[in-house]
Amino acid sequence: MLSADELGRWFERRDREIILIAAHTLYESCLDVTITQSASS
Repeated sequence: MLSADELGRWFERRDREIILIAAHTLYESCLDVTITQSASS
């Protein structure tokens, strides 16, 4: 069984990865929108 500290560290690391992936996805979708907008104007 994991201790509370180990669990906390694991969740922290997992959260950071999820946040990074989400930020990266958002960033890419924003780039796509910018590119399509500048191309259509």
